[in-house]
Amino acid sequence: MLKHRPSLSQAYTIGEFAALMGVVPKTVQRWIANGKLHAHKIGRVVRITDEDARAFLALHRY
Repeated sequence: MLKHRPSLSQAYTIGEFAALMGVVPKTVQRWIANGKLHAHKIGRVVRITDEDARAFLALHRY
């Protein structure tokens, strides 16, 4: 059985997500570090999928 893999072509960088949220990238890094925001790391590249962004917004109002 194949596992669902997120489409990273529909994903935000930390900087892009920070700009959308109106915060600095360090805030987004903190959300990821403390488990509030799920992100995918491939090597040194970190991406936040659209699905994960929507889940974060559904739970947190910033």
